[in-house]
Amino acid sequence: MNSVDPSVSMYEEALRIQKLPSWSVLFDEVMRIIFYIVLIFFLFYITVIMPIQGLAESFEDQRWYT
Repeated sequence: MNSVDPSVSMYEEALRIQKLPSWSVLFDEVMRIIFYIVLIFFLFYITVIMPIQGLAESFEDQRWYT
């Protein structure tokens, strides 16, 4: 991918290589952050919200408190 062009000076080549991956690296970081946020949300949902909903439904079914 980073093929060296002999007509371009080493400085310009280094600048070109530096400029290229900045967006893709940023994109990868953003995607990783979003992935972790979604993962944490799902883990929180499965471990906290679903059991509470299950408890609420089980209490609604048996109206022992009338």
